[in-house]
Amino acid sequence: MFFTHPDWDKWGQLAEFLREKSPPELDNKTVKNISLSEARRYHGATLSIGRGARRQFLRQVDLTGRTKLLDIGGGSRAYCIEACKKYPKLTATVLDLPEVVQIAAEFIESFSLSDQISTLAADFNFDAFPSGLDVAIMASNLPMYGREAIGHVISKSYDALVAGGEMHLIGEALNGRRDGPADPAMWGLAQTLNNSMGLAQSVDDCMLYFSNAGFINIQAKEFIPGVLKRISGIKQA
Repeated sequence: MFFTHPDWDKWGQLAEFLREKSPPELDNKTVKNISLSEARRYHGATLSIGRGARRQFLRQVDLTGRTKLLDIGGGSRAYCIEACKKYPKLTATVLDLPEVVQIAAEFIESFSLSDQISTLAADFNFDAFPSGLDVAIMASNLPMYGREAIGHVISKSYDALVAGGEMHLIGEALNGRRDGPADPAMWGLAQTLNNSMGLAQSVDDCMLYFSNAGFINIQAKEFIPGVLKRISGIKQA
């Protein structure tokens, strides 16, 4: 849990947070309205620690023939960078909050990929997605939002995809019995510290969101053992 070191003192008051009476909030305080300096520090770190996960994605998923990718809540845009480096004909858009995409644009330019990767300042909870996509990715946002919010994002992604397009949800997810692994459970519990609607969601929860949106060929794969799952689906042709 060193990644959440700023919240360390709050864990000592967990019982008080669990007794909080005010309704939980959709906007997650850990990411909404952060400063540019905070965004640069945070997403610089996520780029560094997350590049291995992005390479793992490309080992698991063949994007041959895909042309337009949307990285929802893409942050450091590492998924886009690795994908566009491997697939020169692929274009990608990083959709994230205004403060974040300013930093993402700097990172994109540093890799000389501005001709392939663009940014879109938006809130994925409320704003429309660009159309004509054939790949949508949402990674590392799962525990931070509630069931309705995640289901809504998946439904909007379905609508934005062309027929035959694919979506991948990568996140900390419990197993179907909801008795582990510990890491997703801890991330879900951590949302209590900020009175967020987020919670520990299960693989079965996520597969249901895909099904409700209309996806077919829904699969759940181990991504980072004990930590991350990758749930995917195809938009029916």
